[in-house]
Amino acid sequence: AEVLQRAGVEDYTLYVYEPTTLDRVLGWLMNPVAQGIFIMLIIGGIYFELQTPGIGFPLVAAVLGAVLYFAPLYLEGVAQNWELLLFVVGLLLLAVEIFVLPGFGIAGVAGIAAVVTGLAFAAIDNELFRHVTSGEVSVAWVVRPFAVVIVSSVTAFVAALWLGRRFLTGSSPLRERIVLTTRMTPEQGYVGQQPSLPDLIGRTGTVTAVLRPSGKVLVDGTYYEAVAEDGLYIERGAVVEIVRAEGGLLYCRRAAGQA
Repeated sequence: AEVLQRAGVEDYTLYVYEPTTLDRVLGWLMNPVAQGIFIMLIIGGIYFELQTPGIGFPLVAAVLGAVLYFAPLYLEGVAQNWELLLFVVGLLLLAVEIFVLPGFGIAGVAGIAAVVTGLAFAAIDNELFRHVTSGEVSVAWVVRPFAVVIVSSVTAFVAALWLGRRFLTGSSPLRERIVLTTRMTPEQGYVGQQPSLPDLIGRTGTVTAVLRPSGKVLVDGTYYEAVAEDGLYIERGAVVEIVRAEGGLLYCRRAAGQA
């Protein structure tokens, strides 16, 4: 009103912007601090999921972090499709580096670069680039998202390493809940591979894990790795006869009188 008065404008209509609840929520989600937390969830979740394979809490946390990071940016028209695609391609390249081409090579470096670039550019309004070149907007507006992504990623990785050493090793109670620590000892009837088991030839046992054609059999209270001699399916609970033993494996066939 004061500006209009000083400008001598008397005939005007003044519109006041009042943000809705959704606007406030989106604004909070797009805050650099919140974005940093979401990036930490993504990086930390991926790291712990690789340490404890399986679809569990770390993967859920990573997906939730990605949704909370990209969704408000996309709804506000800041994030573009190519930026989301670049992020996904980066994750695929990292998966290739880890599972297909072990080692820290081209795929890994390209994957990290794609993930960082996708996350950073998703937080930058593409219209800013036009104003940066004209000097209307400082370069800091472009650099800041990259700084947030890099600092958050490094922090998440270091924290994940520390937490991994702290809770996933040793005798931590958390380790007992999320890491398979069961031991199969000889006292429980489990044995490792042995070069030969001649004393079991001609003996009979019970199939405890379906032979198709490999599985397990129970002989005199002890579990052994076994293979069906004829390569056929032998169901659990069937009685089998040991015909030979090679390479720590018992080769067996259905006992006489078994259908």
